[in-house]
Amino acid sequence: MQMSTDLLISKLALSRLVREITQTVTKEPFRWSVLALGAIHEAVEAHAVKIFEKSQIAAIHAKRVTVMPKDFHHVHRILHEYILHM
Repeated sequence: MQMSTDLLISKLALSRLVREITQTVTKEPFRWSVLALGAIHEAVEAHAVKIFEKSQIAAIHAKRVTVMPKDFHHVHRILHEYILHM
């Protein structure tokens, strides 16, 4: 997977999720272009990779090889605090 540049999340699944979120936020009918959904898809996968990378660094800092859920929680808490103090 590391050698591939293909997107890992299914286009259909992400499209459904984006449309579902849009329907909960706005009551008006809303249409997404293919390019907009593609941009959101790229951004979501890039963000997920960033979170995985930071979680692995947290695991290494804890002298472990395996990434555990507590590493993700730790990264999420740090990023959330960073955003709040900007």
